[in-house]
Amino acid sequence: MKNGVFVQPVNKELKYPGFGYQCTPVFCFYHGFIPRLFSALLLFLLLLNHNFIHTFMSAVLADVVFLVDESGSISSENFKQIRSFISNIVNVLDVSSDKVRIGVVLYSDSPNVEFFLNTFFSKEEVLQQVQKLPFRGGGANTGRALDYLRTEIFQESVGSRKAQGVQQIAVVITDGISSDNVSLPAANLRRDGITIFAVGVQEADISQLRQIASHPPRKYVHKVENYLELSNVKKSLQKLLCNDILVQAFVIPKVTRLIAEGKTLSSCQLCRCEETEEADIYFLIDGSGSIYPQDFLDMKKFIIAMTKMFRIGKEEVRIGVVQYSLTTRLEFSVAQYGTAKEITIAVKNIAQLGGGTETGAALKSMENHFREAARTRQAKVPQFLITITDGKSDDSVVEAANSLRSMGVLTYAVGIRDADMAEIEQIAGVPERMFYVNNFDSLKQIKDEVVRKICSKEGKFRLSDSIQALGTELCKGRPTRKGKIQ
Repeated sequence: MKNGVFVQPVNKELKYPGFGYQCTPVFCFYHGFIPRLFSALLLFLLLLNHNFIHTFMSAVLADVVFLVDESGSISSENFKQIRSFISNIVNVLDVSSDKVRIGVVLYSDSPNVEFFLNTFFSKEEVLQQVQKLPFRGGGANTGRALDYLRTEIFQESVGSRKAQGVQQIAVVITDGISSDNVSLPAANLRRDGITIFAVGVQEADISQLRQIASHPPRKYVHKVENYLELSNVKKSLQKLLCNDILVQAFVIPKVTRLIAEGKTLSSCQLCRCEETEEADIYFLIDGSGSIYPQDFLDMKKFIIAMTKMFRIGKEEVRIGVVQYSLTTRLEFSVAQYGTAKEITIAVKNIAQLGGGTETGAALKSMENHFREAARTRQAKVPQFLITITDGKSDDSVVEAANSLRSMGVLTYAVGIRDADMAEIEQIAGVPERMFYVNNFDSLKQIKDEVVRKICSKEGKFRLSDSIQALGTELCKGRPTRKGKIQ
């Protein structure tokens, strides 16, 4: 904390991210389609051989666009540091037309494209143009520039390969406070599938950086005190960039294919219960008027995505949804649907209530729903409640949350945007069961973490050993036994 502003520390070393469910379908891929012996050899090489990792990296694809603040608060001398910073990042990427493509947009009052993703296809050309980037000065309309990236830059006509499934990455570099709103333009950009890194220098506003960046902030937000310190961020950002490219190129396609084939992660035996594969999970979702329609849609997508991570069945994992504002409405009970497809359709059909926010009353109403759920089971099973809200409740949540826990319900809470974090902890009971994201579109980024918490000993679930074996970060550097990159 400096002058009342939290300064994001620079990561000097990266730990394994613990991908959990997002990453572990690689295990299914290796052991379903590649002979076990070869997969073991491949994993050994990936973990221990630096040269092999470097070669492996050179085969991946990405479209990377730098969005650079050139407003009057940046001197021409400091702008030289920005050119150097971009050059250092580009230097570690395998730039070519069929691998990593680079684009640059400068902005002040309005955005100006310096070169598109399909302008230069060699590293030498890109580096030459970076050194020629002009400095014009002016105001700082970051929101307008983010919209420009979405509508004019990440487009197939100017070199984007988004339609082909290639990872889309934006690196935003700014040194001040934007004159316009950044939250909605950044959310729209992320919803289009673009991963955003936010690098703030000097007077950059940490809250705006968090609104711009992808989730989690500890990974995608970097803040330094002056331009000379950009060199400290360089190495960290290089590793994070290449890691994101690897995940998109090799992990996400496997997850997508498994889901398309109708397989869940549990069917790959990546998550299993210690005693039984039964559980009742209720989502308690805030439908108050402070939530925009697109945000409400993001919340429904989050529930659908989590549903696909469990083996759904009348005698297995059951899911129900209750919506609340000033009143509560049971959308469907855990006993109502027995397939993931039925749940998906039901969630899509949920209409937003609107109105105020009485989370305490909603929590109290859940007692009867869980009692009824227990009556429809032949034996006692773990019960979970996941509450999602974006604001402070008009009533107290403490008594109702404590009452649910006294019944044996494990309470989880997800706070979004303006949520009161003290209240979120009161709902969850312990910090380990509370989560926070800056925007609704970032919910998809925490689904793996939420499921991992549910699939813990606390919930009588446990993770397959394969998760621990393959939760690694394949970036430049050699992983050690302690999970750090050297």
